Amino acid sequence: MRAQGHGRNYMRYRARSHPYLEGKVPPGGGKLALGRTSVQHDQEGEAIKMDCGWRKRPAKLTSPMKKTFQLNIEGKHRDRVLDAVKHEIRKYVKRERRRDLPEGVDFLDFDCRFGATPDTAAAAHLTALNGLIDTLAKDGGDQFYVEILAKPGHRQARPATVAGEGDVPSAD
Repeated sequence: MRAQGHGRNYMRYRARSHPYLEGKVPPGGGKLALGRTSVQHDQEGEAIKMDCGWRKRPAKLTSPMKKTFQLNIEGKHRDRVLDAVKHEIRKYVKRERRRDLPEGVDFLDFDCRFGATPDTAAAAHLTALNGLIDTLAKDGGDQFYVEILAKPGHRQARPATVAGEGDVPSAD
């Protein structure tokens, strides 16, 4: 049997019975975060918002992945290590794309560097990373360095085409 007080309902009970929720407010209003509970107070001390759920990660674009991966680990098959590394890279990119976007940003773009060591790393496109990893593994490399940095991306309008240029001729 699980010990009392460690379940979801206990978290809800704790949030309701917390002294700040009974009229006591942090100085100057503001936000109070208790586990999964968030209460927003205005300057008069009225509770105006309560959010019981997981919060998204904040919009922060400065969490790069800079890592040297070893491919030959004793006791592990090299192919499984290679699959795990690719999965970790995909997981990082998916996690970064889930973040809230700052104002004025349309999407997240990624600057990537790849090489055998951090000193020899060269710029690479995100979609080319898997091919580069496979090539290095086939050549027998023992390790490689990957750096992925999220940056704000802005969509650009396509240039208008001049009538007659670039149009597909009709089948008439």
